[in-house]
Amino acid sequence: MMNSLRYKHILFDLDGTIFDTREADLGGLLAQCHKYFENCTETFESLDRFFGIPGRKTLELLGVKEEDRDTFYDEWVAEILKKKDTVKIFDGILTTLKILKEKGCKFGIITSRTRGGSGLLADSIPLPIREFFNIAICANDVPNPKPHPDSILRYIEITNAKREEILFIGDAHTDCMCADSAGVDFGLALWGFGGQQYIRCAHYFKNPFEIISAVTYSNLKESSFYDFAREINAIGAIGLAYAKDKFDIERYERLQELSALMMTTYSTISFADIKESFIYDKSYPTPKIETRAALFNNKGEILLIKEANGLYTLPGGWCDTHLSVAENAIKEVKEEAGLDCYVVKLIALLDRKKHNKPDFFFGITKVFLQCALGDGEFIQNNETIGREFFSRDNLPSNLRVSTTTKEQLLMCFDAYENKDFQVIVE
Repeated sequence: MMNSLRYKHILFDLDGTIFDTREADLGGLLAQCHKYFENCTETFESLDRFFGIPGRKTLELLGVKEEDRDTFYDEWVAEILKKKDTVKIFDGILTTLKILKEKGCKFGIITSRTRGGSGLLADSIPLPIREFFNIAICANDVPNPKPHPDSILRYIEITNAKREEILFIGDAHTDCMCADSAGVDFGLALWGFGGQQYIRCAHYFKNPFEIISAVTYSNLKESSFYDFAREINAIGAIGLAYAKDKFDIERYERLQELSALMMTTYSTISFADIKESFIYDKSYPTPKIETRAALFNNKGEILLIKEANGLYTLPGGWCDTHLSVAENAIKEVKEEAGLDCYVVKLIALLDRKKHNKPDFFFGITKVFLQCALGDGEFIQNNETIGREFFSRDNLPSNLRVSTTTKEQLLMCFDAYENKDFQVIVE
C-alpha cells in the first residue's frame, strides 16, 4: 500500500505551540499589571485568558487607557526579556518537524507576534526553527489577525494551497476560531493548552509525535477495504464466541472465510496463511500486543539487531500470553541481542496500522519501552545475525519497517534524551 499525505501544508502557532513562552509572557504581564493597576487582583492563572491574543488587543481587554498603552506595552516587553531564560522549544517539536519535512510537508507560521522584532521572543521565525520555515504571517501583516481568518487566507494567497490540504496547529481557542473561519482543519496542541473549556476540532494532540499519524495515512481505497474485512471478521469471531446453533456457527465461519478472501485482494500473503492467523481465533477479537525495547549505551546510541534478512529492527516481538509486557521485552532482548536489561519507562502505545507497513489483518498495539542496558554475549542464531548501536544522526536505511520505522526510533531518542517526555498513547 502506498502512503499519502492527508495534509500537505502544516501551519503552526508559535507561542504555546512550538515555544513554551507562557511563564515569560504571563509572568511579565502579571508584573506589569501589579505595577499599573492599584489593588490588582489578577493572578498568573487568571491572565491565561490572554495567552495567544495579540499584545495590543490584550491591553485593550485589560482596560489599559489608550494613552498609556505604548508605555505599558514597552515595559511589558522589558519584563518578558527578563524571563527569556525560561523560554524553550517543546520536547518532540524539532524531531516531528524533521520527520514531516522528509515526508514532503510544507510549513508556515501563523502568529500573534508583530513583524519587526528580533530574538527568540520576538522574531517571526526564530533561529532554532529557520531550517523548516520560510513563511510567517504576523499580526501586523493582515488587517485582522487571529481569531479572524485573514492570516491563514494570506498564507493560501501566497502558496496557492487548497484548504483541504491545510492543518493549523495551535494551543488557544483563538487559533481554532481562526482555522474554522478560514475553512481549514485545526489540531489542538494539548501540551501548550492552558484552558479548561472544551474546544471542538479535528485533532487533539497530546504529544507532537501524534501529528505524524494525523498527517500521513494509507491509500484510502485499500485502507477502507481492510477495515471492512476486519469488521466482517470481527462479526464472525464475536458470533462464534457466543453461538450455539450449528447453522449460526456455519454462517459466522463463512463470514470469516469471506473476510480472509477479501484480504487476499490487496495482500501477497496466501489465503491459507491469512486463514490460519485471521480466522481461527474463536475468542472475542482484541488487538495483539507487540513489544519493542529501546536500549541506549553510554554514548546515547540506540541498540538495533540485524536479522537474517539483513534488515535492522528494535529487539521485540509478540507478547507471550504467560508474560507481562515488561517481562516479554526483557525476554526478547535476551534472546535476540544476548543482553540483560530491565524496563525503565514506557515510551509509547501505538496503533500499528498508523505507522508500520504492510498492514496486518488484525489489530496490533505496539508497546515501546525504554530499558536499561546490562551485560551479555551475543550469539548468532537463525533469526539474528548481529547487534549494533547507532546514533540519532546515523541510523541505518535498511530498517525492517514492518516492526521499526525511523520515526519510531527518533521517538525513542526523544524519550531517552528528555526527562519530561510525555508518554504517547494512541
